[in-house]
Amino acid sequence: MAQGDVHSIRAFTTELRRKKPRQSVIDEFRVTELPGHKPLGTFEIRKSRENKSKNTRIAPDLCICEDCLRELLNPRDRRYFYPFINCTNCGPRYTIVRDVPYDRKFTTMRGFAMCESCAAEYEDPLDRRFHAQPNACFTCGPRIELYSAARQLILRGADGEKSRELIEKCAGLLRSGHILAVKGIGGFHLACDARNQETVSRLRSLKYREQRPFALMVKDVRQARMIVRVGAAEKKRLLAEDRPIVVLRKKHKKTVAPSVSPDNGFLGIMLPYAPLHFLLFTFIDFPLVMTSGNLSDEPIAHTNQDAFTRLGKLCDYFLVGNRDIHIRCDDTVTRVRQGKEYILRRSRGIVPNPVLLNENFHTPILALGAEQKNTICLAKHNKAFLSHHIGDLKNAETYASFLQAVRHLGEILDIRPQAVAHDLHPQYLSTQAALQPPETLGLPPELPRIGVQHHHAHVAACMAEHNLRGPVIGVALDGTGYGSDGTVWGGEVLTADLTGFTRSASIMPFALPGADKVISQPWRTALSLLYRVYGDAAASYAARLWPELDEKALAVVLFQLEGAKAKIMTSSCGRLFDAVSALAGVCGEANYEGQPAVELEQAIEKDSLSGYTLDISRTAEYYELDWRELVAMVTADRLRGKSRADMAVRFHRGLVTALTGLCILVSEQSGIRRVVLSGGCFMNMYLLSGLTGALRKKGMEVYTHHRVPCNDGGIALGQAVIANQRVKEK
Repeated sequence: MAQGDVHSIRAFTTELRRKKPRQSVIDEFRVTELPGHKPLGTFEIRKSRENKSKNTRIAPDLCICEDCLRELLNPRDRRYFYPFINCTNCGPRYTIVRDVPYDRKFTTMRGFAMCESCAAEYEDPLDRRFHAQPNACFTCGPRIELYSAARQLILRGADGEKSRELIEKCAGLLRSGHILAVKGIGGFHLACDARNQETVSRLRSLKYREQRPFALMVKDVRQARMIVRVGAAEKKRLLAEDRPIVVLRKKHKKTVAPSVSPDNGFLGIMLPYAPLHFLLFTFIDFPLVMTSGNLSDEPIAHTNQDAFTRLGKLCDYFLVGNRDIHIRCDDTVTRVRQGKEYILRRSRGIVPNPVLLNENFHTPILALGAEQKNTICLAKHNKAFLSHHIGDLKNAETYASFLQAVRHLGEILDIRPQAVAHDLHPQYLSTQAALQPPETLGLPPELPRIGVQHHHAHVAACMAEHNLRGPVIGVALDGTGYGSDGTVWGGEVLTADLTGFTRSASIMPFALPGADKVISQPWRTALSLLYRVYGDAAASYAARLWPELDEKALAVVLFQLEGAKAKIMTSSCGRLFDAVSALAGVCGEANYEGQPAVELEQAIEKDSLSGYTLDISRTAEYYELDWRELVAMVTADRLRGKSRADMAVRFHRGLVTALTGLCILVSEQSGIRRVVLSGGCFMNMYLLSGLTGALRKKGMEVYTHHRVPCNDGGIALGQAVIANQRVKEK
């Protein structure tokens, strides 16, 4: 409350908006008169009331600010080398919050009572640590400790001198080729010297991560520029307060070990963001591999005990702290192209900031997302809160993390869902969670469950990001999605709004021999396409294309493709990319999701060739993209010895031309001029920019993802807005 005459109150509100605290966010500003209120004696900030209604907005975790960094490295400051230094402008927020209101007792700092000096800062309105809930120092706060892999304590950072000794020891261990499990803001990283080929290869072997690139942490932009190409937009994103991993093109000179990013032209680079990171780089001047502390497909370790249990065989030492992380939160991953940002993984530093919509949700909604790259979404009023990256729901650990996210996000946001949205796929764990008794998710009984088709959700997520209601032409391209006809979709052109959709065009379906094996063995899908084009002659083509393949394996797949054998049929664009990658000799065996498509895009060297042909035909219900001529042309080029680069660019150009043609046909038929592009295939920047440019040249309005991932990490947002529309219409 503020008191004074009309002029002074107006001046006060103007200054409040103009000089708001650095990290504050004003969603709405209203001035309400309270007639007859008793005069205020002095300025005060009253303690939070623990009401039933919780309206506190939790901030994301932010990089250390310049003021704290100066203190951290100042030998005369009482927080010199204190790895948990923070203030109201920086430090952990979301990852340490247990409940709201955002008071110390509801965070993981509740066990640390502030000393007299910290308490004085906390109570002083003129101090930048005024009401900084994680405020602490060596006297009263958490400490860091160094343990061996056998959990033997080596050093404890009890004060500035000991902390410096411990950090210097860790730097020496990294320099000498050891792997450290380092506790950060949202979980543990596995760190090692990125220049050391032997150590990086050992880490790959221990993590069962054969080829997927490792992320790097570098000291500063200068060091980043020694490894990758950094333009003005990329520099700005690297230095932003959320400190994401930014995917950047590698330079040709070998500044890091080849096994950091084998057969890949890009690297994920991030700058230090936690005080501990900056302290490590005071003693080293080389880049670090800084990869998630987990085994493949497992969630990142975030508690000390969890790390000791799961990471003991992956590292040589543990650098831990006794400030608990309540919610694990992986690093955000993003990419910049032509000055625009495309978020690939939305997590630490951004979550739990909401996506703001132009209209309110009719009722609070919980959307449970997809199976891969899972996030959940809680929506209320005009805000949709996407969770941190949870991961692929393939094991008990990730599923437990999923359940924790549902309960925790609902608690801190005070959202009690009145409807639950889920994917149509009956085998997704997220779908099964929605259909189980509601107490599994901590929800009241009798909540309506609303199934949402996967690709409709993709399109709706991009619509929500741009506050579109429809109708739109939605191009949804990905690897797998359960179709409304029970088949596997993935190459769809929909005419859609937030109520429903019509399948207006699709990629001609083809068989997937071997179910999930096609993901790791793209040659299987390629053989399926060859068989469709050449029949029994496919065997001889396969022998010439892939002479290294076992004859028995080829025979088994051909047997699966023959006659009326049970087959999984798909229209997946992701699998089409896989097949072309294998046909072109780029990638026939995949060691991580999306590798064939990634390597096919990166094989492009020039953009001067004409595209391959993909014909457009008409079925009884919709247009179909016919890939048979494409397969014949790629196969002929490969057997003639054409380069991978030529085949890669011709495929991409042909696909862009064909998709543009489909959209124009659908537009002429429907009268719709707005096109929305979504789905994991649009992480391919050549496809995204090529299709966007081609459609705009035809006079179409094109909308793409920037703040929400185009992949399955954005699905939950689309589910939420569709479910809201259906609830409203009941």
